Amino acid sequence: MEVSLSLDECKKISSTSDYKYIPLFMEFLSDELTPISVLRKLKKKSKRCFLLESAEHDLRFGRWTILGFDPKFEILLRNFEIAMKGVRKDSRSFSQNFKTDNPNKEITNIINDNKTYKIDSLPFTGGLVGYFSYDYYRYSEPVLQNIKLEDDDTYDADLLLFDK
Repeated sequence: MEVSLSLDECKKISSTSDYKYIPLFMEFLSDELTPISVLRKLKKKSKRCFLLESAEHDLRFGRWTILGFDPKFEILLRNFEIAMKGVRKDSRSFSQNFKTDNPNKEITNIINDNKTYKIDSLPFTGGLVGYFSYDYYRYSEPVLQNIKLEDDDTYDADLLLFDK
């Protein structure tokens, strides 16, 4: 196991920067657990999980498996309305809905408010995980904003902020 940041380095980063999170990680080889078996265990703790695998095109195994569970909060976007729900630092739940004419700005603000310190040797150190639907294009081009879309249950964006 290798840890790339000492406790003193973490204290320095947290006291002198705008980073809200400093990633802690462990690197190990596993001959008993597979990424899917770990994901199954995490799904018993949290309904919202993710698994990212790195694999070269022609290789059977990738170098990295990144798992996340129990998101801190969720951002749902549909028809220029953002719904956010999650848990605050004091363990109290919150829910907030609001209209916006610029979802890109709101999402960028959320990213900036939840910056994670980047460790160069890691491919991912935290942030938003989720999807932007095809219909998200209309938020980037004002002339397309009034296009009537089919009513369905798909969000224009479904993003989760993981800190685990």
